[in-house]
Order: sequence, then C-alpha cells, then structure tokens
Amino acid sequence: MTMDTLICRDVFVRHTEGNGRSYVMCHRVWDADRFLAAQVEAAKRLAREAHEKNQPFLHKAEQITEDQYRKERVK
Repeated sequence: MTMDTLICRDVFVRHTEGNGRSYVMCHRVWDADRFLAAQVEAAKRLAREAHEKNQPFLHKAEQITEDQYRKERVK
C-alpha cells in the first residue's frame, strides 16, 4: 500500500477515566490497529501513574461497535 492509497475509517472507542466515568468517541484513523493499541497503552500508563499517586486508576480504552456508540451518544 502506498501513501496515496491510504483509506480512513471510523473507530468507536469507550474511554474510561480513573474514577470509572466513561464517554464514547468516534475517531477517524488510517491504521485502526495501531491507533487502538496506542489508546490502550495510554490508558494503562495513566492508570499506573494514578495508582502510584494513590488516586482512582480505572483508566481504560476499548473499541465498541457503531451501534453501541450511537446508543451511548443519546444518553
């Protein structure tokens, strides 16, 4: 695949904050696997840092379906 054939796609992600509160977002990405891996790793890093500071550490990022995204957006 060359640079001029990159195709974007939408990825739906539920982000969970340290206190357990979550929100959903739609991200337009070129490489979904790489993007999701980076989001999961960032959440793990935030959880480790919060845990070290004795703060709530429920940080998480997980892929969801478009239907799940739409249902949560109307709440």
